[in-house]
Amino acid sequence: MESQKLLDFLKQKKEDIVYYGGAVEIDSFSDINNICDHSVIWIKNKEFLTESIAAKLQSYQNVLVICTERAACMKNCIVTSDPKWAYFSILKHFFLKEQEREIDKSAVVLTDRIGKNVNIGALCYIGKEVIIEDNVYIHSRVSIEGKCRIGMGSEIFSGVVIGADGFGYYRDRKEIQRVPHFGGVVIGEHVEIGANTCIDRGCLEDTRIGNYVKIDNLCHIAHNVSIEDNCIITAGTIIAGSTKIGREAYFAPGAIVKNQIAVEAQAFVGMGAVVTKSVEAKKVVAGVPAEVLRDRKKGDF
Repeated sequence: MESQKLLDFLKQKKEDIVYYGGAVEIDSFSDINNICDHSVIWIKNKEFLTESIAAKLQSYQNVLVICTERAACMKNCIVTSDPKWAYFSILKHFFLKEQEREIDKSAVVLTDRIGKNVNIGALCYIGKEVIIEDNVYIHSRVSIEGKCRIGMGSEIFSGVVIGADGFGYYRDRKEIQRVPHFGGVVIGEHVEIGANTCIDRGCLEDTRIGNYVKIDNLCHIAHNVSIEDNCIITAGTIIAGSTKIGREAYFAPGAIVKNQIAVEAQAFVGMGAVVTKSVEAKKVVAGVPAEVLRDRKKGDF
């Protein structure tokens, strides 16, 4: 496809798109460490433009670079304030193949409340109370049970368990008794849940995950947790029971959040932080126990 087609696509979405160079025929994409001719690449910022990469770019006539500022070695480039967004928008729109969708014969599916264009992979278990809305993609070996709703356009990766009882107990004389769980899990629209993550159902009320939330691999979301829209929860994060997470909060890998506290909107929890008290909106916290470092900046994810 011609570079003009990519340019027109980006300009429909964002205004700060500037093109330098001539017409280029693009048929693939590549990484800056393995550049191919007739491909589109992206460079995060000038710090990543090493001498060896600059030399490679000069040797090609038909590479389209997406970057924040033009350099002499770039014969053809798109300059934008957000090259990552531009590059992966192009890849998703022009190069990503649509996944085939079916309900695998080995899956145990007890519910009949399944929307249109849904995929359920091999060896899944879907309980009879589960509701799955349109365009949901469930990969292999996923277990969903109890009163769970999966919102439209969501994707659930292999090994995820949704709707199991939370870890709740009380003492009856000398015995430890399990707290019965009557709630469910409500997953919003366009949510992604990474491999081997567990989301427990609520005790009396539902555990809730808002729209466009992205949860990485190996995370644990305990019972009664509420996560509002557009949050990002990266690998190994543990969010204990009844915690309230505000919109657009970000959790770096390995964060641990104490039960029954609040992490307010746009807060940023650092890598390996142990959060033992509530976090105010737009604050960056880190450490063990976590303390406020500063206000969140525009450049933070």
